[in-house]
Amino acid sequence: MDDAEAKDLSAKAQVEAARSELASREQGLGAAQADHRHYASLADYSHITAPFDGIVTWRYADTGTLLQAGTSNSGSMPVIKLAQVNILRLRLPVPESLAGFVHIGDTARIHVQATGKQFTGKVVRTTGELDMSTRSLQVEIDLDNKDGKLTPGMYADVTLDIQRSGNGLTVPVEAVDRSQSAPFAFVVNQHGHIEKRTLHLGMETPRFIEVTDGLQEGDRVVVANLSSFQPGEAVEAKEVIVPNGKNDAGSGEE
Repeated sequence: MDDAEAKDLSAKAQVEAARSELASREQGLGAAQADHRHYASLADYSHITAPFDGIVTWRYADTGTLLQAGTSNSGSMPVIKLAQVNILRLRLPVPESLAGFVHIGDTARIHVQATGKQFTGKVVRTTGELDMSTRSLQVEIDLDNKDGKLTPGMYADVTLDIQRSGNGLTVPVEAVDRSQSAPFAFVVNQHGHIEKRTLHLGMETPRFIEVTDGLQEGDRVVVANLSSFQPGEAVEAKEVIVPNGKNDAGSGEE
């Protein structure tokens, strides 16, 4: 009986030893698996995956270059520059006077100067607020470029099809003085004296500026040598014919 009990105790001791060894090996396995995950994560840093398909347009690092972590140094350079060119985003500023008439889905006619071709697009998004420095609304139009005929960075002329009410009144660019906080023009009244009129401006071309408030059709405006005139000064008006332009005010002074 004593011999059997001794063998039983010895067997139990062996079982406990085996369990301890098993627990030790399981801990070693857990540590090895943690090391494996750690080195696998480090190995993942050797591959950079972009969130979209595109073309590498610039490479900032060569093989063997030491790169700093982007989160550790604000001045660190990227590895490459990637561009998605199958869809191009066209940005354009819309003047304050037209911002309220532009809506998502509006049709736009686009002429790319470099290629001489015409495209059609639609407004897909806007900033929703005016840029305080330029008083304009940033509008974006997406263009399909699957054939690769367009290159990012090209300039384009855009015509937006918007609805407006009222008639447009324009004056020559030379008739508007913007040297002060508010633009103004000199008008010759019916008595032949100079009046200063504060203007609210709209769209602008290289030759004409739309006036939304401050002038009426038929007003005679000074279109040259504005610095030579003062409000209240008596002048003799001489009409100047402004070539082309419907609703163009074209009177001047000499």
